[in-house]
Amino acid sequence: MVVSLLVLHLFSTTCYKLDKNTIHIQAGFFFHQALPIPSIKKISETRNPISSPALSLDRLQIVYNRFDSVLISPADKMDFIAELLHRKPDIEVGLKAA
Repeated sequence: MVVSLLVLHLFSTTCYKLDKNTIHIQAGFFFHQALPIPSIKKISETRNPISSPALSLDRLQIVYNRFDSVLISPADKMDFIAELLHRKPDIEVGLKAA
């Protein structure tokens, strides 16, 4: 029962919010990250199953700073990428061919 409640909480609280210069990544009680948009170098599609604040395996890998990365799964990847490019046009984007 407790595990079910924790999983339900994780699914209901995982979100990605953009403000002017930051992506706020929230997942459950324990994961909150404020990622400065100016630090983002690259965004690419991935299906990497590594543990991350992503509810789907249809994910985006965001590479930031020099060697850091995070995996997320926004509901509309293309709109999310477009919004990031609006804020920082020089982000390298690597999308797989459909």
